[in-house]
Order: sequence, then structure tokens, then C-alpha cells
Amino acid sequence: MVQERCQVMVLHDKKRKIMEAAKQVFAEKSYFEATLENISQISGVKKSTIYYYFGSKLDLMITARTDDRFPTGRL
Repeated sequence: MVQERCQVMVLHDKKRKIMEAAKQVFAEKSYFEATLENISQISGVKKSTIYYYFGSKLDLMITARTDDRFPTGRL
């Protein structure tokens, strides 16, 4: 049970890092200029992990834009 809870916390932390990095990148660059590589570098998470949580850059941008836990930027 404890191990399971730790795994969930790690997964949530990765998703949070991705979302924070995405907000930053999309605020600094347009959707077309932003890359998943930019988001990967800032978040410290591999690109494949971003695809695990979000099927595409568009899915990530929409989620970042509509997630109330993260203030919206220039998206």
C-alpha cells in the first residue's frame, strides 16, 4: 500500500513538472514555436513521458490552458 502510494506521488510529480514547464514555454513562445523538447528540457522529464501523459503537444496545451491549478499565461 505504501509503495503504491509512493508510485502515485511520483507520477503526479512528473505530471506537475510537465504542466509547469508547458505553461512557461507556451507563455514565452507561440504554440508553433514551442516544442516538446523545450518542455522536456525545462521539466527534466523525457519526451516519451510527456507523450505518456499527453498524446500530443495540442493535448498538452489544451490541458495546460484549462487546468485551474495553473494560472494561464499567454497561451
